[in-house]
Amino acid sequence: MDDNRLSRIESKLDQLTEVVVALAKHDERITNLSRRQDRTEERLDTHDKDIAGTLTKVNRNGFVVGLAQFIGASLFGAAVTIGVRLIA
Repeated sequence: MDDNRLSRIESKLDQLTEVVVALAKHDERITNLSRRQDRTEERLDTHDKDIAGTLTKVNRNGFVVGLAQFIGASLFGAAVTIGVRLIA
């Protein structure tokens, strides 16, 4: 009876060892996923800053282009007016 009991205890210890090894592997996977997520969030933060900077430049360039378009249209209108007056 003693040998049977020791055999069951050893079997249960073997099962517990397998479970602990599996838990350790899962813990390592979770740790790696957490690190990967942190790196991804850092990259997204960097991209957000880059996008904000690009948006500022686009807005500034839009103002400059609008001003240049207004000046060009005004000059074209003045040229057409002068041309019509010279022809008439």
